Amino acid sequence: LKKRLKQLFLSFHYFYLKQFKSVIPPEISNSTKEQRRSFVEKQWRCLNCCEMCGKCQMLRGKDAGEIYADYINGEREYIEITMALRESK
Repeated sequence: LKKRLKQLFLSFHYFYLKQFKSVIPPEISNSTKEQRRSFVEKQWRCLNCCEMCGKCQMLRGKDAGEIYADYINGEREYIEITMALRESK
């Protein structure tokens, strides 16, 4: 069941990324550290609508830059970290 849910999430995630290109994370090989940092900050900025958003709950009080540090430093892909974050609930 867990494997199937992961597959469904990945399928949805990639469909979503195709539909909304502005949320596609820069590839590590084709981006700078600052571009990746900017992307993370933009994606995880507060929307001031806690009831509808859920970003703070996902991050569990941590800073997005801290959670995605491996992506920003070019060590792990954004999706890998996102999946690990979702699985650690």
